[in-house]
Amino acid sequence: GCITQLPGILKDLGATRVFLLADNNTYEAAGKKVEQLLEEAGIPFHSRVFETKTPLVPNEYALGSALAKMEAEDDMLLAVGSGTLNDLTKYMSARTGVPYVIAATAPSMDGYASTVAPFILDGFKTTLPAVYPAAIVADVDILKDAPMPMLTAGFGDIIGKYTALRDWDLSRRLFGEYYCEEA
Repeated sequence: GCITQLPGILKDLGATRVFLLADNNTYEAAGKKVEQLLEEAGIPFHSRVFETKTPLVPNEYALGSALAKMEAEDDMLLAVGSGTLNDLTKYMSARTGVPYVIAATAPSMDGYASTVAPFILDGFKTTLPAVYPAAIVADVDILKDAPMPMLTAGFGDIIGKYTALRDWDLSRRLFGEYYCEEA
């Protein structure tokens, strides 16, 4: 139920005009509720909801389309979604200097607090510099209803990190590679 705290979080962060980004799936999962909460709290906002039958691709079209809808008065970006929407918004935040908040809709990846954003530019996957979100709002009541492939993808992401750390430790033991215990 923590999604209900989102307006207070945005106000605490100094938001006076919010630009909300979602796609048709994340809008149904949480975007409608978020818009209702913003309206009830009297927080001015406008939205860019990507209508797509296939998963949204983090490419030039998505980025340009989102930036074209951004207005000069926007002082907070709000992504309602997971991977692509988070990446798109965190990159926009890095480029514009406008902070962003992510309202997570699926535990499908571990990039919510990452400072890089993977994009497909000119047909090639590219990692771009980004920024940390000002806040991550991950309501378990929303996350639990994500499609099963997104739930299993998140589990796979976590398992992948564990095996990567074991591979790193093995390389240290076999080849003397630098290893950071803290990491």
